[in-house]
Amino acid sequence: LIADRPDGFGLSMDQYINDLEDSPSSWWQDYMQQYFGMVSCIDDNVGKLMQMLKEKGADDNTIVVFTSDHGEMGMEHGKIEKGSPFETSAKIPLLVRYPAAIPKGKIIETAYSSVDFAPTILDLMGVSFETAGLNSHFEGVKASGDILSDDLNPADDDKIIFSVDYVKGKWASAMMRGYKYIIGRFDAPWLFDLNLDPDEIVNYADSHSHQVIKNKLQTALVEAIMNNLIYYDIGLDVYLDSPQCLDSRDILPLEDGRRKICKDIGNTVSVDICLEDNIF
Repeated sequence: LIADRPDGFGLSMDQYINDLEDSPSSWWQDYMQQYFGMVSCIDDNVGKLMQMLKEKGADDNTIVVFTSDHGEMGMEHGKIEKGSPFETSAKIPLLVRYPAAIPKGKIIETAYSSVDFAPTILDLMGVSFETAGLNSHFEGVKASGDILSDDLNPADDDKIIFSVDYVKGKWASAMMRGYKYIIGRFDAPWLFDLNLDPDEIVNYADSHSHQVIKNKLQTALVEAIMNNLIYYDIGLDVYLDSPQCLDSRDILPLEDGRRKICKDIGNTVSVDICLEDNIF
């Protein structure tokens, strides 16, 4: 998850980002100007669309959906673009405006995924899958029940969704309301508690008070992989639990330039404490 953070440059994360932001010649300044320029362009054009619907008298009975396929890290955690399990990248908007049917002020807290989009929107439109000649089976579920209900804050704490890095195979995650469990290559598993740590800084995987949540998400993720609901290769260098010999604060340098990472190495620095398969 964080193996490719720029900490290895000898700078703290804060210093690394400050240097980028403060440099007048930095690519970072142009990057963010371009990104926020595109956001402003989208905002302007969505406004034009809404104004047109209002002028046509169709704004109350038209389903307007604003969503995306991914977010943008924007240099949070020292990263840009997409492809990360962090909220800024993986969490996307799903805004639905349908005044004729959706109660005003509704906020759905249940975790939904992009695979839920098609069955949800088709159901809101009153489209019968069979009548339309569509296969009635979708991998996703209908969120239309939550959208149309009188409950302004529906929340299913037991619903779990999954996300996978299908491009590079670096990570896979299971998420439910307020929590996210992530496994990845070359790193211990992470558990984020978004209620206590919305910035995703603290790893709660070994927290005693979080073991029930971790085990629930861990079991769901493994079952999803083993049942081919999602594809991810749990092979070499993927940990489901924190390995015994892993602590980034204890780095043992070797004469040939290699490094070993160990946990609880004590007062005596010795490479004998580390196992050979923990060399990197």
